[in-house]
Amino acid sequence: MPQEVKVVIHNYKKLKETEFDITGGSVFFMQGPNEVGKTSFVNLLKAIMEVKDDTVNPVTYEEKEGYAVGTIPGADGKQYQFRYDFNIDGKKKFTFIGPDNKSVKSVTDMRAIFNYTHFTVEEFYNWSMTAAGRQKQKNILLMLLSDSERLEVAQIEGKVNSTSGEIFLQRQTVNRDISYLEGVIEKGGLNSVQKDTLSKKKAIDELYDEFVNQKKIIDEYVQNNSTHAIRLKSAQEARDTAVSNYTTTVTQLDTSIADIEKQIRELTESLGAKKELLKTTENAFLEKKVILDKAVTDLEADYDVKKMEEYMLVLNGDGTEKNPGINARINAGKAKKDEIIKLETISEQFNKNKEDLAVKQKQADEYTEKIDTLRKRKESIISNSDNIPHDYQIGDDYITVDGIPFVETDLSKSHAVKAIAKLMMKVNKAPIMLMGDAENLGYTVLNELQEEAEKSGKIMIFAEHVRDLEEIKLVCYDELDHGPAPKKPNTNLF
Repeated sequence: MPQEVKVVIHNYKKLKETEFDITGGSVFFMQGPNEVGKTSFVNLLKAIMEVKDDTVNPVTYEEKEGYAVGTIPGADGKQYQFRYDFNIDGKKKFTFIGPDNKSVKSVTDMRAIFNYTHFTVEEFYNWSMTAAGRQKQKNILLMLLSDSERLEVAQIEGKVNSTSGEIFLQRQTVNRDISYLEGVIEKGGLNSVQKDTLSKKKAIDELYDEFVNQKKIIDEYVQNNSTHAIRLKSAQEARDTAVSNYTTTVTQLDTSIADIEKQIRELTESLGAKKELLKTTENAFLEKKVILDKAVTDLEADYDVKKMEEYMLVLNGDGTEKNPGINARINAGKAKKDEIIKLETISEQFNKNKEDLAVKQKQADEYTEKIDTLRKRKESIISNSDNIPHDYQIGDDYITVDGIPFVETDLSKSHAVKAIAKLMMKVNKAPIMLMGDAENLGYTVLNELQEEAEKSGKIMIFAEHVRDLEEIKLVCYDELDHGPAPKKPNTNLF
């Protein structure tokens, strides 16, 4: 028995006194030019199935009240009588009577008659153009899952979603570490010269130690001879001082003697004393000079000036590249040893980076495996759900149809329309489907939609702009010419 949809409308927006009978067909068009009530009719049916009307003032202009009555099928396939009263003061009242002639009391029970979720083909298609809209599409599909399936999918998304999934973010962090380590390894390895230097570490260490030992021996000799030289210099200075003092004293005494001789008669005793003092001073000087001469001679004999010069030449070199001296060689050796320590550090860090990279790559592979496993599980849940069309899947940021992302750039409009219609049939169990605008839908798509509607026992209602009409008109597509008939297959081929 075909579903019966009859609606009598009194003063609803553009529809003043209108009656529609949507019975005996599967696809209908509400046709007419602009501003004749096509949208008003669709909004009224939507209000009845949602048991709420978002229209601010549904009453026809200059009227005070209105109503809509009729018969409409519910999600259980049974026929329900309805009445919707509204007035200019904003009061609205819905009344439903079931097939048992009992009135449905609560709004919750009224809405359960249809369990209606409204969206049109065009709305669903346009959602694909924004991130918020694509999330709405996902929510529509998720709503069709059982509570346990929806919970499991949500848990999986919480782990593998490419924007916020826990495991995905962990893998992202590991992949950043991998990129960093790969860059460090690529730039941080030793070049051929550095590797050659590092390979000569033992020879460089031995040569450096040899120069250090040589320097130690020379430094000890120079240190000892430097002390000897100081003593020699001190003795020489003491001797020179004695000679200077003696000369000065002799000069003074000679002067005194000259004066005494001039006054010989007065200073005879003084002259004798002075002569005695001169002799004593001379003797003392001669004795001291002998001692000092011996000290100087001894020190000169012990101090090998030539050998000292040779050692200093060995230490400091002669300023040429061929003989830079031990000190310069030791400094160069220390620089080379410091370079080797640095190269060893670089080499050790390089090897550690390679080890860390291997660990991170293993972690990334494990995360990828977990993500793949969980995503396959999510795909399996969606694919095995009886409530979701088999060609739909839920991705991270969008849904897919037949493996094609449901985005404007990837999915054709005709493909999308057919897919949305299938989804609408799953979402809304009640027979009536408010499809939206029929513009740009060709015969091929409409024929397929009609076939799906007939198979599923659905009634699809489209709004269609027809400029040549003067008033609103309900047309059943089933009764129209559907364009060229599809070619029949050649059954003689096999």
